[in-house]
Amino acid sequence: MSLPSGNGEGHGLAGRKIFVVYNTARWMYRFRLPLMRALQDAGCEVYGVSPWDRYATSLVEAGVPHLSIRMNRKGTNPLEDGLFAFRLHRLFRQHRPDLVLAFTVKPNIYCALAARPLGIPVVNTIPGLGSLFVRQSVHTLVARELYRLALRGSHTVFFQNPEDLDHFVGSGLVRPEIAERIPGSGVDTTFFSPDHVERDRKRFVFLFAGRLLWDKGIAELVQATRELKRRGLAVETRLLGVFEPEGRAAVSPDQVEEWSREGVVNFLGEADEVVDLMRDADCIVLPSYYREGLPRTLLEAASLEKPMIAADVPGSRELVEHGRNGYMCRPRDPEDLADKMHDMIRVSEDERRRMGREGRERVCREFDEGVVIGRYVEVVSGALRSNGGGPPAE
Repeated sequence: MSLPSGNGEGHGLAGRKIFVVYNTARWMYRFRLPLMRALQDAGCEVYGVSPWDRYATSLVEAGVPHLSIRMNRKGTNPLEDGLFAFRLHRLFRQHRPDLVLAFTVKPNIYCALAARPLGIPVVNTIPGLGSLFVRQSVHTLVARELYRLALRGSHTVFFQNPEDLDHFVGSGLVRPEIAERIPGSGVDTTFFSPDHVERDRKRFVFLFAGRLLWDKGIAELVQATRELKRRGLAVETRLLGVFEPEGRAAVSPDQVEEWSREGVVNFLGEADEVVDLMRDADCIVLPSYYREGLPRTLLEAASLEKPMIAADVPGSRELVEHGRNGYMCRPRDPEDLADKMHDMIRVSEDERRRMGREGRERVCREFDEGVVIGRYVEVVSGALRSNGGGPPAE
């Protein structure tokens, strides 16, 4: 990984204060710790900003100070969101960061609005459009207008797939000159490396790894697994993931328990380290129609040389090439998903290994985290240079 080191003088980063803002400490720790460490290595003073959860302690133990802020990440109450924007503005005014890196919906919108009056540059990352853009509603219209208002003052807006970028640019939500595609959050291809262990078992194992949301295609996966069992196939579908706060998109623990009692899924719970659990699967399946940027699960699966099955939607189709490193299925279609899972079982082990190699070669070439982090460092450096000495003093 070719990144600046030492005092970062060549990039103008020495001594600069960077805020990384997320809707949870969990996902900041899981996805952005390597970026934060790279910025620290470049001489930056880096802070994580999010609501507190137990991963805030993990960030601090990893050497990244954490600042807690209250936010209702699922709510749509305008008063609550206004208070969140006020809290951000107050935090920025108090700590005077030189630049803000914003991730996830509410931080993207409200960081940009809160930082603008203070002259603090913001680099946004839109990691997919989420369930808000799956279900068109008045909340979707409000979110679009908030994005339009917020992003017009950003320095750079990263998108993880070309369809999301084209949608925002084509809808006038972001200026084309500040919009850029970046290959996801990247993946550590050294850590996520295949083990090539021969597994002698009687059942073919599919693994779903992700948040337990209906929009992730979990109901379709359950129905497809039932169909495979009806066809007489020896198959095990494992669910690995975290429950989300209650809401219409969240799968309940009671529902998962019911599926487990039925024997249609094997629920593994949540895990901080997923690599061994993914290695133990024969195929990774993600029938999500949630508007993801570039699913981290698929990046990790491909890096592990696992064949994949994914719904043919923006984000997933960026990585899964039908017939080369996996199969694409029609979204929201359990019968087609069952057919693709059946196809995966029927092909030879050599063919699945070939798919896995194709996937890893592409990830190493295009999606390695060194490529992603290097681009973030370049953009942060450019934003700080263009902003002169940082935010103006009050």
